[in-house]
Amino acid sequence: MNSIDAYFRMSVIDGALAVCAHKRSYPECTTEIAVRQLRKGPAGYASLDYTRAVELGSEAGWDAIVIDGDRRAQLRATLLQLALRLRPFWARTAHLGRRRVLSVVGDDQWQCLEIAGLLVEPADEGVAKWWDTLAAASRAAEERRKLEIGREGERLTIEYESKRLVADGIPQQPKWAALDDNGLGYDVLSFDRDEHQEPRNKYIEVKACAYSPLHFFLTRNEWNFAVAHKKESAFQIWNLEAEEVTELRVKEMAKHIPDDHGGGLWQKVAVVLS
Repeated sequence: MNSIDAYFRMSVIDGALAVCAHKRSYPECTTEIAVRQLRKGPAGYASLDYTRAVELGSEAGWDAIVIDGDRRAQLRATLLQLALRLRPFWARTAHLGRRRVLSVVGDDQWQCLEIAGLLVEPADEGVAKWWDTLAAASRAAEERRKLEIGREGERLTIEYESKRLVADGIPQQPKWAALDDNGLGYDVLSFDRDEHQEPRNKYIEVKACAYSPLHFFLTRNEWNFAVAHKKESAFQIWNLEAEEVTELRVKEMAKHIPDDHGGGLWQKVAVVLS
């Protein structure tokens, strides 16, 4: 169990709830005093994991521990705040659906969700809203991660092309076009030489992935632009783990592009390079 998952245990969460409730009842109490008094209280309170509960309050913020409403409301609100702030792995998969989350949680996390009434079938409106809120945050985080990966690939292409232009004796600098307009159909404007050794534009669509095998999505807009500028277009696919690039021209990429059939038009294609 990793350090974040260790917070998602009933003995820890109940400990944090107990501390917050005690401090609300006795505002003069510090956290340390509240824990000391609770440990001397009834067995149901004395046996809770206050050591990790205090760590949780410090890590996530005590305002993430919600003590308003009945027990189920407290657990649901607290679990949601903790999942949004601490972002355990299982919460980051929420955009894939509840079943996918449950396939990766441990027994302790499952128990927390179950006691909070978040695993009921069929899900009522409150349960659906809880999972939808977590899924929306997970989806937004995933989009941010994809953007960061894409930008890293573009940055590497700028560096790569800058060095190549110097080596080829071309007195221009590449332009990070996608930073100004993400709908052009390419990401970086660079230069190479035509059949007469004269400088010409080189339109580069950059793709990046964090692990092997190389894989990426190509949109119809990106492909249409490349086809319309066949001689000047290139695709650079970065393996960020190794900082290695594979460059394909339009003819080579065409092998991975599907055909339209009937009334169907492809809009995005997944490409995996072995």
